[in-house]
Amino acid sequence: MMFALGCIQARKWNSNRWPTGNTTNNPYLEAGLVPADRDQRVRNFHRATLEAIADILGSTALDHTEPLRPWYIAQRISLSKLKNYAETFECIPENSLKYGPVPLVFENALKAASAETFL
Repeated sequence: MMFALGCIQARKWNSNRWPTGNTTNNPYLEAGLVPADRDQRVRNFHRATLEAIADILGSTALDHTEPLRPWYIAQRISLSKLKNYAETFECIPENSLKYGPVPLVFENALKAASAETFL
């Protein structure tokens, strides 16, 4: 949705100096936003996202996202090879980030995470 609003990922979220002013409280930056120009883009992005999810579900013979798992979705690695997402990405056991054990790939990120700072 942020891309549909015009976000350019300038990575200045903690500075209140976003070049496009999408998520600011700064009146100067807010003045550059024209919601009427962006509502259609967000609507189109949302519709396309829902259509893509429907395509994925249709190709897996599922009728809801709840049972969707990483092994249902494949990624082309080369012209002759596919890997499903379970082979490409580490699967995280349900509630492991909250109650543990934390998968090793996330251990350092969770230690560094803080609600008080982006640093």
